[in-house]
Amino acid sequence: MIRSDFHVHTFYCDGKDSPGDIVKEAIRLGMKRLGFSGHSYTAFDTGYCMSLEGTQSYMAEINSLKEEYSGKIEILCGIERDYYSDIETEGFDYIIGSVHYLNVDGKYISLDESPENFADLIHRCDYDPYNVAEKYYALVADVVNKTNADIIGHFDLITKFN
Repeated sequence: MIRSDFHVHTFYCDGKDSPGDIVKEAIRLGMKRLGFSGHSYTAFDTGYCMSLEGTQSYMAEINSLKEEYSGKIEILCGIERDYYSDIETEGFDYIIGSVHYLNVDGKYISLDESPENFADLIHRCDYDPYNVAEKYYALVADVVNKTNADIIGHFDLITKFN
């Protein structure tokens, strides 16, 4: 049985539940370690990520839960830093490095928003899905250098709509 999860999102970004509710459910399920990893702020697309102010609130709440549930479950405060994010990562327990976008001719296009968005991405890359794959995996290969990640996040995200 899996007793740890380090890729957990809350209502601070694109998740639905509060950190406290997630901790309670993790304990009920018998989990031993829980790592929260809110999406880092990206200035060009604020719809899915934490705001700069929200990031501070997120860190404070996760750190409070660490103390409250000490001895019942190990809680870590991480961040999923997008390749194109420039947020500081000081103070986080770990970093997940992920590629959610390709920058094509100065426009950031999401890889996992919708099938239509992905089709637009292929269109903008000369109708060549192999070109898209090459661009994506070049960024994935560099994501640790760019984000200083401890963990690679969903390195196969390009397959979601492909």
